[in-house]
Parts: sequence; structure tokens; C-alpha cells
Amino acid sequence: MVRKESNSKKPDPPKAKSNPPKSQPVEKKKPKINEKKWERYYEEKCKKFLQKREEELEKQRKEKLQKELAEETFKPNLISRPNESTRIPLMKRLPIIIAKKEEELNKLRKEKQDQMQEAEMAELTFHPKINETSKILASSVHKDDLFGYLSVTKSKFSVMKHPQVKDGEELFKPKLSKISEALAV
Repeated sequence: MVRKESNSKKPDPPKAKSNPPKSQPVEKKKPKINEKKWERYYEEKCKKFLQKREEELEKQRKEKLQKELAEETFKPNLISRPNESTRIPLMKRLPIIIAKKEEELNKLRKEKQDQMQEAEMAELTFHPKINETSKILASSVHKDDLFGYLSVTKSKFSVMKHPQVKDGEELFKPKLSKISEALAV
């Protein structure tokens, strides 16, 4: 609805726009900028752009780091180092360290030796049949005395310590020539 005014005045007709004819283009005046001003303007804009870009990247890095830290659940158990007053000097610890190393080396040597013996024993596949007499004889011999060496040496010593021989007396005294006696002295 259009409202009519009580006055008898008629509204003004709309004004026609003053458009230039389409055949002639309108020229705008461009301000003249010299080359130095343009370079300064360009440098300022580039600096501002780079600064904004760097700030945005830094912001993204911080957000990413905070996000990663929020996801981390690992908390190490820190062991405090002994202070200088409770620490043992190296010269006192060195024999202990050497003893431990020697113990480890001996253990490794023994393991290696055991492995070698097991390997040798694995190669031995011959098991002779032993009659009863041999079993009895084998059980009477000392384990370390495989060839009867101990029994022979014991009998030699028993002969040497004859009851008739006194301490300091010799059972055997070789006859030496005069030249040998001279060389011995």
C-alpha cells in the first residue's frame, strides 16, 4: 500500500542517471608512483606477509607440540646419582671391578670347556661290553688313577722309607769321578 500524503504535492519524478554514452570509455586518473616508492611498498608488503606466515607456522608448531605432549603418558623413573661424599674412589673400586671381570671370564672359560668336553663325548659312540671281573677291578681303582700311577708311586715311596733307614741317611749314593766331583762343587 502506498500512502498518500495529505498535501496535494506530487512526488518528484526520479532523477535520471547521468551516464556517459557507452561509446566513450571513462578514464580514471591514476596516481603516479615512482619506482622507489613502489619497491618500498612491495618490500613492506612482503615483510608483513612473511611475518604473518612465520607467526602462523609457529602457532601451528606449538599446537602440534602441545597435542603430542598431551598424548604422551611415559614418565621415567629417575634415579638420583650418588653425591660426591658417598661415592667410592676409583682406586678402591678397581680391585672389585677386576675381580668381577675375572669371575665372569672364568665362568665363560668353564662353560666353553664343558661345551668342548660334551662335544668330544658326543663323538664317542663305542661302548664295550665289560665282564664282571673287569667291573670289579675298575671299581677298586681310584677315579684319578686310571693307569695305576698312584699305586706304583706309593709303593716306591714305601720302599724309600724303609724302617732301617734313619732320617738324613741316603739309600743311594752314586760314585763320581774326580772330575765330576770338581764340577759339582
